[in-house]
Amino acid sequence: MRVVTTFGLVEIARLLLRKMKSRQGIDLKNLPPSGVSIHPQRDWTDEFFADILNTSANEISLARIKYALYRKSFEERIKSPRKQFFDSIFDLGPGMSEFLYSAIIVKKPNKVIETGVAAGVSTNTMLNALHSNGKGELFSVDITEQVGELVEGNLKSRWLIKILPEIGREKTFARLLRENADATIFLHDSDHSVSWQIKEFTNVVRELTNIELILFDDIGQELIDYIQLNFKHLEILVLDENRKFSGIIRKSDK
Repeated sequence: MRVVTTFGLVEIARLLLRKMKSRQGIDLKNLPPSGVSIHPQRDWTDEFFADILNTSANEISLARIKYALYRKSFEERIKSPRKQFFDSIFDLGPGMSEFLYSAIIVKKPNKVIETGVAAGVSTNTMLNALHSNGKGELFSVDITEQVGELVEGNLKSRWLIKILPEIGREKTFARLLRENADATIFLHDSDHSVSWQIKEFTNVVRELTNIELILFDDIGQELIDYIQLNFKHLEILVLDENRKFSGIIRKSDK
């Protein structure tokens, strides 16, 4: 009854629908995607991250020290029982989380965009990195306001969230991207259905003209094939996070 009173039946139905759609992209027995370089945890060295971000291994090392300190302080919030529907399976993978934090520390973006807040673990991670930089803001897109319970209050001054409508979702999403075309880092962690991932990616490439990194939680073969067929100037690197695969997409150096 507490949950029904807090969220309402309509909101609960929407959240359950989102959860079911998202689980379509979360298969613990997924086979590794083909046609791309796949990197398990042993590859996640300072030199590996530095090569992707075109910086020095020393800079990455310093960024990862900051991340370790942040993660240690945030760990208790992650372990605490959650009031909303988004359990830990919806959290960003450890490799992508550390890479994303490091990318923000090194790149010092003025704006980052994410889709899919869930409990707010990745949201809080990005906000903390922006706060550490002393600049930048995070623009989040979701389908409900009932998200982000783990976002720390002192970080919310850098955070703006917009809700997509049920009708005209893609059109609204494209417009929001167009209004925030100065973003240089984008993270997808929302609806993992192939059709929506492709729509998100296509709109990001079209509207975010300054984009440097496009990151995808739970990237699958269909999206990889679509990118390789239609965007040959882009390179895809995949992090093997054991239970899923995370994608890092950038302009190819070749």
